[in-house]
Amino acid sequence: MSESSFRSGIRSSVRGYWGGALSRSDFTSAMSAALKRNLANAWNEGAVDCGIDATELTDDELKARDAFIVEQQGYVGGFADAIHDNSKIAKGKLQALFDRAEMWILRYGEIRDRAKVLACGDKKLEWKINARCLEHCSSCLSLNGKVKRASYWKKVDIYPRGKMLECGGWRCCCEFLVTDKPISRGAISI
Repeated sequence: MSESSFRSGIRSSVRGYWGGALSRSDFTSAMSAALKRNLANAWNEGAVDCGIDATELTDDELKARDAFIVEQQGYVGGFADAIHDNSKIAKGKLQALFDRAEMWILRYGEIRDRAKVLACGDKKLEWKINARCLEHCSSCLSLNGKVKRASYWKKVDIYPRGKMLECGGWRCCCEFLVTDKPISRGAISI
């Protein structure tokens, strides 16, 4: 499992419902299952980056992971409505729906970084802008290269692709990387 297979699965479900190959029920079931499976996998990836195996997750980590997944699953019905209203039969554009699906695909990286914040404890995490994004909000630009302990990032509740960023996290390409660089001086604010 990876972000690319997550993208492929979501796009396949969107295309199927848009084109009439899937019923609404089939679409919502496929999306909910894809979110649960892939976002749990992303969480595990984040924990592994900190040396924590999926079998070693704490109850708090499991609760945080599951709450995030349930929140994302809560948006599936609204997306199904949008696909129905913009279906092939209704002369809707598939690309516009794929663009909206990217919001979920970006959640893969967000939940991976949330896991790092919990699992890494006092390990150092560096905020990094991914070069594949051409534009960056002022929040991300000010945080790029900042190094703090994972526990600090958790305390201030700031993480890549998060809603608290100027960009709202919708198109954010930032991520946390475990690092040996020195901790950045001063408080972090956005």
